[in-house]
Amino acid sequence: MEAVFSGHVHNVFVGVHEKTKYYILPSTSFVRPEYSELQVVAPGEEFGRNDTAKLGYFIVKVFTGRHEIVPIRTYGEISIHPETTDKDLLLLTDCKVWMLGVSLRQGWGRRVELAVDGLDEFKRKEAYRDGLLIALLELGVTLLRVPLADLANADVRRRLSDFVRLGFGFTVYSLDSPDEHVLTTIAAHGALLENWELIFPEHSILRAAESVRIAQSVFKGKLFISPVVPLKKDVADKNIFQHFASHGFSVEQTVKAKKLLSTVNDNSHRVGLTFRVSPWDDHLTTLSEIDRQVKDHKLINLQMPRLNEGKCFDDEKKLEKFIINVYKTSRTMQNSTVFLDTFVDNDRGYYPRIGLLDRRLNPRKAFHALKSVSQQLSQQI
Repeated sequence: MEAVFSGHVHNVFVGVHEKTKYYILPSTSFVRPEYSELQVVAPGEEFGRNDTAKLGYFIVKVFTGRHEIVPIRTYGEISIHPETTDKDLLLLTDCKVWMLGVSLRQGWGRRVELAVDGLDEFKRKEAYRDGLLIALLELGVTLLRVPLADLANADVRRRLSDFVRLGFGFTVYSLDSPDEHVLTTIAAHGALLENWELIFPEHSILRAAESVRIAQSVFKGKLFISPVVPLKKDVADKNIFQHFASHGFSVEQTVKAKKLLSTVNDNSHRVGLTFRVSPWDDHLTTLSEIDRQVKDHKLINLQMPRLNEGKCFDDEKKLEKFIINVYKTSRTMQNSTVFLDTFVDNDRGYYPRIGLLDRRLNPRKAFHALKSVSQQLSQQI
């Protein structure tokens, strides 16, 4: 059986077992409040029951041997806009969109224990935070970037495997030359991956060629080389010391990066470079310049807007404009995969900033703006 659809749970979940995909549909009326336990912030209105961003339905497109789901959020409305025709609705859900990739910073692949209470007084249930999955499906994101630890952890790897079967492609990243543990993990589970990013501290990047050769002995996907950005070099104000590391070649290092790649590449086109657009860069100019100078396939770590390590960036209008412009520019780039570094709000820790989803995994304005512009441009092709 290809798929099973069910409901009456009042929260959306997606599972995979053997050859079958299982979908528990979203509610159109209310959310069971105990599922607020899946969030890392306090429940919203009516203790989570009136979380209207989680209300909706699926459109299911059926093809020979496969199917696709299109999540539609209703926000509690009982009818579509009076001026919206059936044709308009089909246009919104029937086009294939080109989409950016996203880095998953927060944990995403572990089950959460729910409280023994209410409708489940005699057992403890576990559930995934599938609000993230539904948002990815809704937006059309298929490219995900995670640390190697997610592949090494058996519980998270199980969910990663589910995501692969649902159509997602993964890039993992690891630091320094791969040791025996890393090589064993990749050898055993690397078939789940599309790309592997090798990030090198400045003192060891000259050993990249040897590390790539070793990595290729266990991994058949694409490899990408990336440097750790020295702490003191990653800051807009040169008088301030930067405490936090990042990675990726800057646009100013293009010549150096291409020279390094020439010592590594074996003409198999299985090795590329990772570049970085920092929050302090002119992001559109930097993206265009990287694309102009580097024709080989490349990953781009696009860091989202932020202020300083103790002040939150929460300007939704600026983020909306940023996302739209980045999307339009990225569509024109060749042999490039752009990863947004903050898909979900970073609301604690350093450099707090909003993303495309809040911590209840509900869309922000930038999410809807990106969804809208991607659909509009895809319909023009």
